[in-house]
Amino acid sequence: CSQICTNTLGSYTCTCNTGYNLNNDGTTCVDIDECIFNSSSCSQVCINAPGSRLCACLLGYELSADGVTCIDINECQSNNGGCVQLCTNTEGSYTCSCSSGYYLGADNRTCFDVKECAANNGGCNQLCDEIIGSYNCTCYSGFILGPDSRSCIDIDECSSNNGGCSQICTNLFGSFRCSCSSGYQLSNDNFNCYDSDECSIGNGGCLQLCINTNGSYRCSCSFGFALNSDNRTCSDIDECNTNNGGCLQNCNNAVGSYSCSCRSGFVLNGADNRTCSDINECLSNNGGCQHNCMNSVGSYSCSCIVGYALNFDNRTCSSIDYCSSNNGGCSQLCISTVIGSACLCRSGYALGNDNVTCLDINECSMNNGGCSQVCINTDGSRNCQCFTGYSLNIDGRTCSDIDECLNNNGGCSQFCINFQGSYNCSCSLGFDLYNTTCIDKNECSRGISGCSQVCDNTYGSFICSCYPGYALSFDGISCFDIDECTSQMAGCSQHCINTLGSFICTCDEGYVLAADNATCNDINECMNNNGDCSQICNNVPGSVICSCLQGYILGPNNKVCEDINECDSNNGQCVQACINTAGSFRCSCNLGYWLEADNRTCTDINECNENNGGCSQVCTNTIGSYSCSCTSGFILQQATSCIDIDECTNSTALCEQVCSNTIGGYVCSCNAGYALNNDLRTCIDINECVINNGGCLQYCTNTLGSYICNCTLGFALSADGRSCNDIDECAIANGGCLQGC
Repeated sequence: CSQICTNTLGSYTCTCNTGYNLNNDGTTCVDIDECIFNSSSCSQVCINAPGSRLCACLLGYELSADGVTCIDINECQSNNGGCVQLCTNTEGSYTCSCSSGYYLGADNRTCFDVKECAANNGGCNQLCDEIIGSYNCTCYSGFILGPDSRSCIDIDECSSNNGGCSQICTNLFGSFRCSCSSGYQLSNDNFNCYDSDECSIGNGGCLQLCINTNGSYRCSCSFGFALNSDNRTCSDIDECNTNNGGCLQNCNNAVGSYSCSCRSGFVLNGADNRTCSDINECLSNNGGCQHNCMNSVGSYSCSCIVGYALNFDNRTCSSIDYCSSNNGGCSQLCISTVIGSACLCRSGYALGNDNVTCLDINECSMNNGGCSQVCINTDGSRNCQCFTGYSLNIDGRTCSDIDECLNNNGGCSQFCINFQGSYNCSCSLGFDLYNTTCIDKNECSRGISGCSQVCDNTYGSFICSCYPGYALSFDGISCFDIDECTSQMAGCSQHCINTLGSFICTCDEGYVLAADNATCNDINECMNNNGDCSQICNNVPGSVICSCLQGYILGPNNKVCEDINECDSNNGQCVQACINTAGSFRCSCNLGYWLEADNRTCTDINECNENNGGCSQVCTNTIGSYSCSCTSGFILQQATSCIDIDECTNSTALCEQVCSNTIGGYVCSCNAGYALNNDLRTCIDINECVINNGGCLQYCTNTLGSYICNCTLGFALSADGRSCNDIDECAIANGGCLQGC
């Protein structure tokens, strides 16, 4: 035997050690390959060995204490797996990775800082600042970093105190600009607005009157004129177009005014200068009638005495025409009379002492001939004229001022000022008037500028300036040493401290001075502990503003957000119950109500609509609840169930004899031999004998509740109680017969 030999009676047997099989020759042992027969139980690699096997593991695994199971080796536990930053163990292996802001090198172990700003500016909208392992986006002055920490949002300076502008603030991309409403001008500080006096230049373009107002102006007109649609020129008001100017008869429009007049035969009343009264022409010169004058409304008529006839002039009367020869000797008009002729004169003339010659009347000698200014007498009339600077109105009597400034500005080179009958030219400050022309005044050569150093004359004014190293004072004439900080802050974005020959820039709290030693960059306090805000941190230039999520309010320290109890204000607008929750609230309803879709209103639940409210019979809805009840013959138990009332048990007086309970009621009945009365409660005896003799063969006797059948003599009632059987009297004692029965 190659291994184990066991003696037996008269022979022996060969056997093998564990891990071997006996060969066919019965003596030699052959190694068993446990790995082939899958009986090794190795979890990964099986290595056959003489008489046994060995278990091994793949790379990244190690053999456990049981010698068969392979467990993963955590390479990261030893020297971090050789990784510079992050080591992640995997099944049978491991991987190196890097923190955010780094990338893995070609050796798959070393981490290098990612230059985020080099690619697409790090996604930053404006400025990208590299830091080790990360980067920060920042913005130019006038912008604030958006919520995504990349985009730059324009700061609307106008949203805070209107940007300091007194009137209009216009936000610009990265800046802002102050401007003024129409009628105002921006002052030198570029913030405040002051009113422009439009009337001071060219009378504001107004034809007559210019009235300056705060921020604007308006044109107006003299009495009798109306402002045209262009709101500048004036047109005469035709007062006669409205209610005839109030005149009873004729209305005569004039430039800037009007007058009333009357038709022929009427005279204007002096009291109101509007109404007309009839003229009794006969009262004046007998109406021009030679003989008789008869007045009528608005007119009159002439008539003649007997012996005369009215001439064609309807005034004179003729008998003998003495005027037909040499005009009766009259120089103008001749009137024939009964006794001779009479001379008359035309309007504008008067009869001379010779009673034939007509002399011119000087109308100007009385009330200046009705002329408002100059009256010139003419032969038989007069002419009205006006002084220089006036023009004659269309009434031929009155004069109106000529506005010389309307024509070529009166010849004035700058300002023309009209007044009654004339006008004056004037000049702006800084000019001298020569006749009508304005000539620049050289304040510098006359020594009246007041400049402390250099004076430069300008057209209509002058400018003071200073020698190098000096700046002009606010009074515009004095010079003082230049403080660099006063000139655009010397380039400092926030504070400038002047020093001898130089300056220093500083920043407000919440800012840090940039490398250019001039610009102040905002410190994003939200990057450090969320700016101490409990919820939302909003970085603002130079500071931080904490805000809260909806349903919270900022506490007294302006940092911590406290829950708003919405229920404290108007019960949260809930109709019934308001339940405060963290950051919100909810409305609920009392028992018997359900919450509407608006989550505030409560509507009564009709419990009876669902399963009859649980009531076995009648369900009655009430506001906020309901109640169960029962129909007649039932009683309510346990608030919902209806139990039949056994009327027969509770009241024996219902039925006279028999009471039978039914569901929800009862039925009265009677004992045998009785019938239910019409009241359905009492019983009456049934006379059984009435119907078919009660079934009795012979006699029927009614009893209360029954009846009895009887038989006539010689018959006996049978066992059925109804039939009668003949009695065989002979069968009993031979019927009492002595012999035969």
